[in-house]
Amino acid sequence: MGGSKRRRARNRDAGVSKREADLPLDIISIMGGSKRRCARNGDAGVSKREVDLPLDIILDILSRLPVESIMRCGSVCKTWYAFTQDPHFIKLQLSRTNNQPARLILQPSGMDTDYYLNGLVLLDSEECKARKVAIQEMNCTAHHIMCCCNGLVCIAAENMLNPVFICNPITEECVTLPPSKSKIEDILSHNVALGFDSSSGKYKVVRAYKFLNKHEVTRFEIITLGENKWRKLIFPRSIRECKIWRSVFWNGNLYWRISRKAGRQGRESILAFGLSDEKFQMISIPASIGARHLDLQLLVLDNCLTLVEHESHMMHIWKVTGNMVEGFSLSPQQTYDTYVRWGGCFCYAVMLRSNPNRYLLQVSAMYQKGKVKSHFVHFSPDMAQYFPLDITGLPEQFKTLCFNPSLVSPKAALLGF
Repeated sequence: MGGSKRRRARNRDAGVSKREADLPLDIISIMGGSKRRCARNGDAGVSKREVDLPLDIILDILSRLPVESIMRCGSVCKTWYAFTQDPHFIKLQLSRTNNQPARLILQPSGMDTDYYLNGLVLLDSEECKARKVAIQEMNCTAHHIMCCCNGLVCIAAENMLNPVFICNPITEECVTLPPSKSKIEDILSHNVALGFDSSSGKYKVVRAYKFLNKHEVTRFEIITLGENKWRKLIFPRSIRECKIWRSVFWNGNLYWRISRKAGRQGRESILAFGLSDEKFQMISIPASIGARHLDLQLLVLDNCLTLVEHESHMMHIWKVTGNMVEGFSLSPQQTYDTYVRWGGCFCYAVMLRSNPNRYLLQVSAMYQKGKVKSHFVHFSPDMAQYFPLDITGLPEQFKTLCFNPSLVSPKAALLGF
C-alpha cells in the first residue's frame, strides 16, 4: 500500500493519470514516448528521463510483460488497446510465454464447488498469489477443465458430449463449440483434448468417449475451430478397452497415457496424435515400468514431453524424444529419493520444475470420511527438503493444470482468425 501511494505521488508531478499510476515506471516512460509520437505537441507532462522509442521496440517490451500488465496497459488509450487486439502482437506475446514462469489453473472439487460456482482459480506459484476467475457459461458442478493450449482452456462434462467450452481465463472470454450430432446420450466417459496445428494455423479439438452400455472406447471425433461439425477419426483397435488419461499438447501433437487391464501385455503406453496429418501412433513404454503397476504421470516439463514414474518413495523421470515421422523413444533422465513413502492416504503429482534443482508438487491427503485436502510444496532433491507454499484463497480440494497465460482470443479462433 505504502509503495503504491509513493508511486502515485512521484507520478503526480510528471502528469501521469490516476489509472496509469499503478503501472511500472519503465512502462510509464514508454507511454510518455508513445504520447509524444501521437501528439508531437511538446506535452509539458513528459519528464526528461522519458525516451521516444520506436514502435517495434515498444511492442517487443510489452510482449515480455505478464498478460495482466499488458491488459492494464491496454486500458490507458485506444492505441495501446489496439495492440492487445492485434494478431501479430498476440502471436509475439505467445512466443514469449515459454520463457516465463508457468502458472497453474485450479478447478475446485468436492465441497468447494458451491463457493466457486462458475469459477476457476488462477495461481502464480512464484508470488504465491491466487485469484478467482469467473467463467459465466460454466457450471463447476457439471463441467471440468480437460486441458490447456496456448493460454486457452478446454472445459467439458465427463459424462455428456455437449456442451464443450473453449475459454481464456485471463480475458474471461468463452465460446461454445458446435454440438455433436451423435444421438447417444448415455456416456460413460468423455475425454477432450485441445491442440494447435501450426501447419494450418488452426486450433483443433479431439475427443474420445465410451457409451454407457459399452465399457470400451467407442469413438474418436475431431473438430477444427471454425468448422460447424465434428468428424469421426479412425483409431487403433488395440486401445478400445484402454483407459485414456488426460491429454497433453506438445510440439504440434496431442498425447494421452493409456492403460490396459491388468495382465495385458504392454499395460502402459502413450498414444500420439498428429494434428497436421490427423493420424495416430503408439509409443511403447518399457515393460519394466508396466510390470510394476505404478502410478505414472505424463506432462510437459522444461518444454519436453516427460513421463514421471512414482515408485513408493522414489521418483523416476523419463524423457520422450522423437517425432511422428521418425518415431519415439523413452530415455531415463533422473531418479530421486523423495524421502516419503507415498501411498494409501497420501499422494503427490509433479506440476512443474520451478528451477533446475526444485520441483513444485501438489500433495493430497485423505482424512476421515473420505475428505481430501490438497496443498503445494517445493521439493528440493539436492537438499532433501520440502518447502510448503503459504497461499491464501485456495480451495481445500482441486484439480490442477499447468497454464501459460496469453491474449489468444477463443472467439477469433472460432471465426478462423
